[in-house]
Amino acid sequence: MRSGLNALTSPLRGEVAAKHQGYRVIRFWNTEVHAELDAVLDTIFAIVQQPQILLAEADSFHPTPAPRADPPPYGEGEE
Repeated sequence: MRSGLNALTSPLRGEVAAKHQGYRVIRFWNTEVHAELDAVLDTIFAIVQQPQILLAEADSFHPTPAPRADPPPYGEGEE
């Protein structure tokens, strides 16, 4: 009986190794690539753009809450 990476098929071993190196693996059926190439490319582009969009949004994110007009309830914020 094989265990760990030895039990995985060769393509899966490659996928696990790639993930450990920081790569993301996405798979498409051959028929999808041949019949719907534009959709496959759009999917790849969207996946590549996603981290860049999140980084851009993080620059504009301010974790400090907006000031409240009313004072906090008695005892809140005091130690």
